[in-house]
Amino acid sequence: MVVKYFLLGYNYIPVEVIKMGKKTLIFKILGIIFITLLVLSTGCLIYTILLFNKIETFYLIMGSIILLVIINLVVGTFIFSIKDLKKIKFIILSIISLLLGILFLVGSWYIFTAYSKINDMNKTVITHKTALVSMDKDLDIENLEGYKIGLIDNNSETTEGIEGNILPYEVIEKFNLDDNNEIVEYSDTLTLMFDLYQGELDLIFISANYKANFKSVEGYENIENEVFTIYEYGKEYEKSQIEDTSTANVDLNDPFTILLLGVDSEVDGLAENASFNGDTIMLISFDPNTLNATMFSIPRDTYVTMACGGSTQKINHAAWGGTNCMVKTVENLTGIDIDYYVKINFKGVVDLVNALGGIEVNVPEPDYLDKICTDNSDRGGQVCIESGWQTLNGEEALVLARNRKAFAQGDFQRGQNQQLVVEAIMQKAKTIRNINQFYEILDVVSRNIDTNVTTDEMLSFYEIGKKLLFSNDSNVINIQKTWLRGYSLYAYEPSISGYSYTFQYYRGSLNDIVEAMEINLGLREKEVIKEIHFSINELYEKTIIGDRSYSETRLTLLPDFSNGYSVESAKSWGSNHGITINVEYVTEGEMFNSAYPTGKIVGQSAHEGMLLARVGSSMSIYVIENNNQSTGNENNTEDGEVSDPSSETSLPDDEENCDSPEGTGEEENTTEPTIPGQPTE
Repeated sequence: MVVKYFLLGYNYIPVEVIKMGKKTLIFKILGIIFITLLVLSTGCLIYTILLFNKIETFYLIMGSIILLVIINLVVGTFIFSIKDLKKIKFIILSIISLLLGILFLVGSWYIFTAYSKINDMNKTVITHKTALVSMDKDLDIENLEGYKIGLIDNNSETTEGIEGNILPYEVIEKFNLDDNNEIVEYSDTLTLMFDLYQGELDLIFISANYKANFKSVEGYENIENEVFTIYEYGKEYEKSQIEDTSTANVDLNDPFTILLLGVDSEVDGLAENASFNGDTIMLISFDPNTLNATMFSIPRDTYVTMACGGSTQKINHAAWGGTNCMVKTVENLTGIDIDYYVKINFKGVVDLVNALGGIEVNVPEPDYLDKICTDNSDRGGQVCIESGWQTLNGEEALVLARNRKAFAQGDFQRGQNQQLVVEAIMQKAKTIRNINQFYEILDVVSRNIDTNVTTDEMLSFYEIGKKLLFSNDSNVINIQKTWLRGYSLYAYEPSISGYSYTFQYYRGSLNDIVEAMEINLGLREKEVIKEIHFSINELYEKTIIGDRSYSETRLTLLPDFSNGYSVESAKSWGSNHGITINVEYVTEGEMFNSAYPTGKIVGQSAHEGMLLARVGSSMSIYVIENNNQSTGNENNTEDGEVSDPSSETSLPDDEENCDSPEGTGEEENTTEPTIPGQPTE
C-alpha cells in the first residue's frame, strides 16, 4: 500500500489523519452548537415552568427533573457519537436536538408570554394626566393673558391631588401662566366645573378623563360638545406612590373579598386611567371551599361620606380620588375589609366577550320601549338588544351592563344585569379549550384590568380555576344576589348650586346584605333553618338578599323657614333635629322689604333642601326687626317675634314612614322640588 505523506515543517503527517482531524473538528463544532441549543432551551423551559410554582408544585418539579434526565441522556449519547465519528447516529441526534431545542424555546415563549400577561394585570406604573380645558375651543396655551384659571387646592399625593393640582402647577410653571393670569384654587372638582359653566372661570385644570367622569352628572350630559381640551400633560408615577397596593395576604384557601370597579374610559387599556368614573361598583365575597359567592352591586348615586375629604357625595365620585379613595369609602359603608380590588375597562368587557365568542344571557324584559338601547363603547352610535335567551356579543353585553333607563327599577336593575353579565362570562370561560383563544383572552385582560392581586396570588387561584373549568355542573358556583333597597331624594347640592338626584338606602337592607357577606366570609355564624315550606306547583326562586320591606324613617331635608315658620317654630324644628337655630335681625339690605311684618323670617344661612348632614350643628335665620312701616295683622310677642299658631301644623311632612319595599331610587318624592336631569348612563 502506498502511503502518501504531507510535509509540514519537520513532521510528516498522513493525509488520512488530516482528513480524520477535519471531520472530527466539524463534528465537534456542530455538536457543541446543537448541545448548547438544547441545554439553553431546556434551561429556559425549566425556568419558565418554575415561574408557575404555585400551580401543581410537585408535578412541576418532577417534570423539570425528568426533563433534565432526558437531556442528559441525549447530550451524553451525542458526545459519544462525536467521539465514535458515527455519521448516521450523529445526524439523527443532531435532528433530535434541533427539534427539541426549537420545541423547548417555543414552549418557553408561550409560557413566559402567559406569565407576563398575568403579571401585567397588576400595573406598577400609571400615567396620570391633567387637562387644561375651556368652553372656548380657540384658546391657545401659548397666548393666554388676562384669564382666570381654576384648579384643585389639594396637593396631597392622591389621584385627584396629582391630576388637579401637582401636574397643573408644573404646566403653570412651564408656560408661566401665573404671570399674566389669575390662578384660583377650589376645594372640590364639582364646584370647579360648575364655575367654568357659569362663566366665573375661563379655564380649569382637571383630570384628562373629565368627559367620561362628568357625562353621568346632572347638567353635563353634553359635555363632549361644550368643553374643549386646550392642553394635555401626563407623567408616569409608581402606583405604590399613590395607592396602597398591599393586599391582605390572605390564604386563598380561606374566604376573601374583591371589589370590582367598572371604568368608563374613552381609550383602550388602563395604563392612563388613574381618575375614573365609578359607575359599576360591585363587592364580592367568595368562599373557595364551598364556591359560594355573594354579589353586592352598590348604586352609583348612593350618598355616602367620602373616605378622602370627608364630604357627603354620591359614591361614584369617590373614584375621582383614585382606587384607594373608592376602596376605603366602600369599607366605611359596609364595615367589611376589602382584600383585593379589580378595575376593568368597559372597552375591555367588549373585547373579552368577543374573545369568548359571546355569552349566553336571559335578557330581562324592559319596562319602557321594546328594546334596550345604549351608546356603543366609542360613544359613536347606539346598539340595541331585545329580551329573552340569546348570545350577546361584546357591544350587546355592554348595553345590558350599562342601560338603566329601559327599566322601572333604574340603577338597581342595572346592578342586577351587571351580575348577569359577570355570571355569563364566568360560565363561558369554562368552555375555553383553544390555546389561541386563551392567549387572546389573556391579552385583552392584561390590557384592560388593573388589580392589587400579585402574580403569585393570581397563580394561587389555580386550584379554584381547575374546579370551575373541569366541573360538569353549569352552576358549580352558588351566587347569592343582593338588592340594596332605599328611596330617591332630590337634595340641594351646594357645589352645583342646584338640586341633585340621590339614593338614600335603608339601613336594614344594607345590614341584611352585610350579614350575608360576613356569613360567607366566616365572620358570623349562619342561622340554621330547621323548617322549610314549599309547593311543587310553584317555581322555586332564590331569595334576593336585602329585597324586602323595611320600616324606616326617611332622611329630612332642610325646609324653607321663610314659608310658614315663625321664629319659635323654626327654633323648635331645629331643636328636634339637633340643629341650633341662631337669629340674626335685619333692618336693611337686599332681604329687607317694607311690606314684611316685624318678626318675619326672610332668609337662612343654609339653603333649603339640603341634607341635614351638610348643614352641621348650627345655622342662622334672618328676621325682620322692628319694621315701623309694616302693616297687617302680625301678632307681636314681647320680644318682637311673630307667633304664628298655624305654623306648627304646617311643617313639611319630611319624615314619611316607608313600610313598602318600594324605594328603588326611582319614585318621586312629592314633598321635594321637581328637578329635571336625572343621571344618564
